[in-house]
Amino acid sequence: MLYRFTIKSKEIITGLFIFLLSFQNVNAINIKSNEINEEVKDIISDTIFYNDIMYIKSQEQHCQTDKHLSRHDKIATKYVSTWNKLIPSYQKIQMYGSIGLVSVGTGWHYCNKKLESEVLLGFIPKYDDTKCKFTLTLRENYIPFNITIKENVLTFDPLIASFYVNSLLDNRFWKREPDKYPDNYYKFSTRIRTHISLGQRFNFDLDGERTIHKSLSVFYEIGTCDLYFISAATNKYLRPKDYLGLSFGLKLQMF
Repeated sequence: MLYRFTIKSKEIITGLFIFLLSFQNVNAINIKSNEINEEVKDIISDTIFYNDIMYIKSQEQHCQTDKHLSRHDKIATKYVSTWNKLIPSYQKIQMYGSIGLVSVGTGWHYCNKKLESEVLLGFIPKYDDTKCKFTLTLRENYIPFNITIKENVLTFDPLIASFYVNSLLDNRFWKREPDKYPDNYYKFSTRIRTHISLGQRFNFDLDGERTIHKSLSVFYEIGTCDLYFISAATNKYLRPKDYLGLSFGLKLQMF
């Protein structure tokens, strides 16, 4: 019995010794594992740092490329912008005004919408003539200020001063008197008239979901032409209704 107990005691002691050794080995493995993990972390951090540097370098190169492209983009944008300015800002229809019974055309605004340039094509029925006639009008409008009656709904232009040149598109009318007339017999052109007018305009904002136009304007104006003005200045018997004309119309704003 003592022999068996002694053997078992030795076995237990040997087992404990092996266990302790294995525990130390495990710790050693854990230490090595921790060292490896630290090395891996260092490698990963170095890799991240390297990638960051490469990313920064790539971004710098990209920025340099963008800088080069930006110059190109600026030129392209300026080029496109110049052509975009030729796109009309609005359409217009006008009744009377000594440029036709009905005139239709388009226009451009600039200088914060204080100035407008227009091109209009007018129609004159034949009346007592043998055929109808057409007119071409180049017009410049000046709108010094406007009044907001209701924001995003209604504005009012209390003053619109206009200067425009109108020409009859008919060879029967002339810019200079023909040779069959004595010199200075007619001191004016029968084809080209210059006009001035003063008017007012109401502007109604439109719902962009229902129409392609931004706003609708209703206007009227009173004007005269060079020939009528000279006649009024040299003939005292003429009344305003003889040399002033009333016109009205609609303007459809796109931009």
